[in-house]
Amino acid sequence: MRHEFYLSLGSNVGDRIRNLEGVLVFLAELPETAVTGTSSYYETKPVGFTQQRDFLNRVVRITTGLSPQELKTKTRRIEDYYGRDRNLRWGPRAVDIDLLWSNGIEVAEPDLTIPHPRMWERAFVMVPFAELAPNLLGPDGQTVAQLVASFDLREEGVQLYQPSPAELDLDRPFPGVVLAGLDPEEIGQPLLYKLEVSSTNDLLKDLALEGAPEGTAVVAETQFKGKGRQGRSWVSRPFAGLWTSILLRPGIKPNMVPSMTIVGALALARAVNSFAPKQAEPALLKWPNDLLVGGAKVAGCLAEAGVQGGKLSYVILGTGVNLRHWEDELPNLEQPTTSLYLAWGKQVSRQALLRTYFTELTVIYQDYLKHGLERLLSEYQSLSCTLGQQVEVRGQEILIGQAIAVTPAGSLLVETPGGVIREVFASEVSVRNVR
Repeated sequence: MRHEFYLSLGSNVGDRIRNLEGVLVFLAELPETAVTGTSSYYETKPVGFTQQRDFLNRVVRITTGLSPQELKTKTRRIEDYYGRDRNLRWGPRAVDIDLLWSNGIEVAEPDLTIPHPRMWERAFVMVPFAELAPNLLGPDGQTVAQLVASFDLREEGVQLYQPSPAELDLDRPFPGVVLAGLDPEEIGQPLLYKLEVSSTNDLLKDLALEGAPEGTAVVAETQFKGKGRQGRSWVSRPFAGLWTSILLRPGIKPNMVPSMTIVGALALARAVNSFAPKQAEPALLKWPNDLLVGGAKVAGCLAEAGVQGGKLSYVILGTGVNLRHWEDELPNLEQPTTSLYLAWGKQVSRQALLRTYFTELTVIYQDYLKHGLERLLSEYQSLSCTLGQQVEVRGQEILIGQAIAVTPAGSLLVETPGGVIREVFASEVSVRNVR
């Protein structure tokens, strides 16, 4: 049996409209669920802890076959995609979802109460709620519309917010849009679009083992187990970046897989820099797989190999690009991070960037198949912010020296203070510039 639920949505971290429009997409994809109504947006003063940014709020009406507890579990998962910190009761949050009211359903459990016990006293809830259910009776017998009329909205700090068309555009990288105009032989086809995955690399590994053709790609709005090099986690903010993986079958020896990281990183640098504003600092390559702008990481490329019987079966190039993140959406990592929006002050289209990446990767990959890295290394090295620098190599031992070259195998040559040249492989170490 399907029931009608009203949900309150709020956000005061990052791009608030992008966050809340994204929630609608996730809600619409829930099983047995349809979004049947949305209120306007309202900008509201924070409650409890007031030393934070104003919220945007709205109310959404859905019909669903999910039980209240099932719906609560699903909405908490959506909040988690946006990095919700449940230790902060009144703190900032990228997404907050409350179950307000349902027709014919009352819930009184330790972790869920419907109707929401404080909804009737909160102007930031009742004002948008009144747009969808003005005649609903409250506990004192007044309609929602009558309750709203009793609020002093100026004193309550609630005002209508009208987003621009640009704010409402999630720029979703649907295959039909991304692949339009590409040559049928270009990499990235077929392209699978997913709303949520554990990781695009893991999904593509399964497809590779099932015989997916070379060039198959997966792009997702969020990954809940996204990963970078050496097993590090990669935070994939929904609708803010580009999280994609591409299946290649280069027919090389397994020990040459590190060279594929160079291929992917160079193609990504070409694609990203094609959108750089004039006079802007370009994205540079930190060996082996990071893209930095102004010394802060903006993207990364991870090559993972599938080996069967001692032979290479496939290589998956996974890439992540921080495109539209605001500063308060970036993960708190040891290495400085940024987004193209913060670094360049412009919104780069996710659709256009993915299409350009496919084109650049096709060109570079074809050159690589014929000549290896031989003709590509000069370009890679011209974009390197590692070469010529004093670096610290951390592996089984700590090595300090000057990075002097990248080899055709994709390894890094480091010259020690004693003049000894050591070859470093990315699978074994992390490299940090010594300041």
